[in-house]
Order: sequence, then structure tokens, then C-alpha cells
Amino acid sequence: MITFLLVFLVIFEYVLGAFAEITCFADRRFFADWWNSCDWLEFSREWNIPVHHFFRRHVYSASRHTLSRPFATVITFLTSALAHELVMGCITKKLRGYGFVAMMLQMPIVMVQRSRWMRGRTLLNNVLFWCSMILGLSM
Repeated sequence: MITFLLVFLVIFEYVLGAFAEITCFADRRFFADWWNSCDWLEFSREWNIPVHHFFRRHVYSASRHTLSRPFATVITFLTSALAHELVMGCITKKLRGYGFVAMMLQMPIVMVQRSRWMRGRTLLNNVLFWCSMILGLSM
């Protein structure tokens, strides 16, 4: 978990901030307060805002015209998981599928956290989010 947080800090604060300075990029909002997320959909929206906007614009909105909202969300998560797995495969030169499976397992967790028994319990949902984050990254 500490490694994940340090990598996040280096990439999103230092590297992207340096590129934004060099290129005079005005919009420097690369992430929101994802550590307060109550479910994985909220985390997906807040931890990498440029990627979220890309997938919302090009995958979710495009599939929303013909598909229902939940199915468009699943298609967007599926596309994102495939893209992230491809990037990690290029970096490590191995396609294992662990990241893909882990990302797709977020959808049942979201369904549980958005059920009528869990909705509105922000502290409990945030604790469950962090437990699944720590366990998922360590696996």
C-alpha cells in the first residue's frame, strides 16, 4: 500500500506537474480526493481524472446510446480493465490477467456497496473501500 501511495505521489504530483509546467498546461487537476471514496466507481472517477474523462466521453457516452446505464458502465469497466492490462503487459512484457480480474471484481463490490442496506453509510463504505484496496493491492 505504501508503494502504491508513493508511486501515485510521484506520478500525479511530480511527473505530471513537471510536464504541466513544461508544456504550460493550464488544467492541473489530475486527481480529486480519492482517499475519501465510498466505492470503486467513485474511486475510478477521482483518482485519475483525465483517464476518467476519456473513458466517459469515448466509451460510456458512445455505448449509452444503445445500451442501458448499468451495461454501459460494465462495458466501460471492461474496456478500462483491458487497456490497463495492456499497458501493464507492455511494461512488464507479460500478460497475466491478474489486474484485469481484480478490476472486474470491483463491480460486485460496487453492487454490494450501493445496495439499500449499505447506501448512506459513508464511514462504513469508506472503511470497506480501504480494506478492499489494501487486500486487493497486496494480493
